[in-house]
Amino acid sequence: MATSLGDDDWKLRADPAHAGDMDVRPPAVVLSPESDGGRRVMIHGKYTGTAYSLFDVLDFLHRAGLPAEDRVVDDPELIEWRGGGPYDWDNTA
Repeated sequence: MATSLGDDDWKLRADPAHAGDMDVRPPAVVLSPESDGGRRVMIHGKYTGTAYSLFDVLDFLHRAGLPAEDRVVDDPELIEWRGGGPYDWDNTA
């Protein structure tokens, strides 16, 4: 069971390999939409699942112990969106 972190505690675990670097990668990466509209989600470099909506992304974040409020979808320190932003869910992005 994942433990809940404080509001900023996740930043300490964002990418330990880059600790101290100015170029710290966000812990979550949402890849380009697939042909079915799903987007693969990676958290801490591991495949977490395929999201079909923002609710799915927030669920994956919550399960990983990361902040999962609606406002985090626009936080580039938490989520890197590839091939479209948080509101792009078809393969034409």
